[in-house]
Amino acid sequence: MRVFGSIRGKLLGTSAITVLLLGGVTATSLHGIDSLQTQLMRYKTSSEALRNHLDSDMMHDALRADVLAAMQAGTAQDIAAVEADLKEHCDRFGENVAKNKELKLGSAIAAALDAVNRPLNDYIVSAKELVALAAKDKAAATAEFPTFQDKFKALESRMEELSDLIQKNTDDATASAVNASSLVVRMVIGTAAAAGIATLAFALMLVRNINSRVTRLLDRARTIAAADLTGAPLAVTSTDELGQLTTAINAMQSSLTSLVTEVQSGTSQIDA
Repeated sequence: MRVFGSIRGKLLGTSAITVLLLGGVTATSLHGIDSLQTQLMRYKTSSEALRNHLDSDMMHDALRADVLAAMQAGTAQDIAAVEADLKEHCDRFGENVAKNKELKLGSAIAAALDAVNRPLNDYIVSAKELVALAAKDKAAATAEFPTFQDKFKALESRMEELSDLIQKNTDDATASAVNASSLVVRMVIGTAAAAGIATLAFALMLVRNINSRVTRLLDRARTIAAADLTGAPLAVTSTDELGQLTTAINAMQSSLTSLVTEVQSGTSQIDA
């Protein structure tokens, strides 16, 4: 294109390249930020799951404490308080498990959550039955407590497996977030450095090209000013302003040479 055949066009071209490189830096940064956000969301999800699970673990112990409290209750009012606590703890336990099932935690954790359902239901039903029995017959409730304890341990085993999976998922999410953050920094710094070096290289090439050609033209102009017209015509290597100036200086030198030759010829004829 003709616009790039001029110095102005070359300067504009260098500016355009700089803008494109900056666009590359921006695109790289946005991609890195998007990746980091994805990892942070995964970390947030894992942290929420871990928080729900820790609360579930508390409710797991709280239900056993409710059963023991019912077995020690001395009045109907005490039993009523235990039953209220039991209901709250059962509801929280179930809600926490349900919340984790709604989260995107991977197939392994989803399977572990499904595996918790049956022992959880058995444990909750057993706790309610034992509290109700303790309100009527503490001796009978005490006799049934070992069976309840077995269900407590069965659920505990499942809860520990689930806990390990959720903790590992949280640790992996944390590591991924840290790695993503580090990657974003490296990508931005690397891309920015590459863009800076490329821009500087283009600028230096352009400056060197213009400077060498201007110096050559200046030397020829000084030579002509010193009345030395013997130099060979300068090579025209471009069509930009400096190329046109080279052509003009060549033409000027040729015209002056012709003029000097004519003057010398006329002087010779006069002398003859």
